[in-house]
Amino acid sequence: MSKQLSPQDVRAVDLVLDRQSAQDGPQYADVHNGLGKRMRATEKLLSALKHLTVSPPPPDLLKRTRQRIKNAEKLTDSVSSPQNSQTQQHRHV
Repeated sequence: MSKQLSPQDVRAVDLVLDRQSAQDGPQYADVHNGLGKRMRATEKLLSALKHLTVSPPPPDLLKRTRQRIKNAEKLTDSVSSPQNSQTQQHRHV
């Protein structure tokens, strides 16, 4: 099950990110728009994300990605209609 942000949550995230990016610039007064609880929850979540460790990507990531692209292209070619297959064959000749 995937969860989606409500429009109010989206607005709270935007406001928090805008406020964080403006910390070096002009300071803005706190927003009194009824989103305080959502903004505090957003700040708490973003703070927790800062503490996550990021592992380096696996050394074979590029190779595996290219292979998946090739496999997807093969699948797309095999599923295409006969008319498209004939057109593609003429292009490859």
